[in-house]
Amino acid sequence: MIIHQISGFSNSGKTTIMTGLVSFLKKNGYRVGTIKHHGHSDPLVGEAKQKDATKHREAGAEASIVSSAGGELQLIAHHMKEEFSLHQLIALYIPFQFDIILIEGFKKAEFPKTFVMRDTDDIEQLLEYPEVRAIICPELISHDNVATFSKNQLYSYYDWFLTEIAKDDKNE
Repeated sequence: MIIHQISGFSNSGKTTIMTGLVSFLKKNGYRVGTIKHHGHSDPLVGEAKQKDATKHREAGAEASIVSSAGGELQLIAHHMKEEFSLHQLIALYIPFQFDIILIEGFKKAEFPKTFVMRDTDDIEQLLEYPEVRAIICPELISHDNVATFSKNQLYSYYDWFLTEIAKDDKNE
C-alpha cells in the first residue's frame, strides 16, 4: 500500500490537487482512500443525517458506525479525549485494502509528500519538512532535489505520480 501526502499552507490548492489525483488514479485502476486533516479546533460539519446515530451520540456513545445496505459506511467519533494520530487513522483503512492512501495535510508527518505552494517564496522553508518528493507551484520552477510542477500542468504531475510513486506498490 502506497501512502502519500499532499501538504501545503492554507488556501494553496491542496484539495484541488487531491481531487484531481484521486480521479486520475481511479481512471488508471487504483483503489484510493483519503484522509483529510482539519487543522482547526472548531467542530466538523456534516454528521450523518441518521436519526438513530444522532440518538446514540446524544445517549453518550463516543463513536458510531453507520452502515447502509447500499455499501456505504460512515464512522462518527464524538468529542474524543484526544486527536487520533495519523498512524491510527491509516490503521482504520487496513481492512479496505486500498492501493493508495492519499493524505491531505499533516505537513510534519514522515510520509512521502507533495507540497502545494501559493507562491515560490516559501520553497526553501517547505524543503525543511520531511520526505518532500515533489512541489507544485503557481509557475514552473526548477530545483535540484525534488520534482517541480506548475499548477497549470497538473497532468504532468499525475503522470509523474504514476511512474515515480505508484510504481512502488508493484515492488512490494
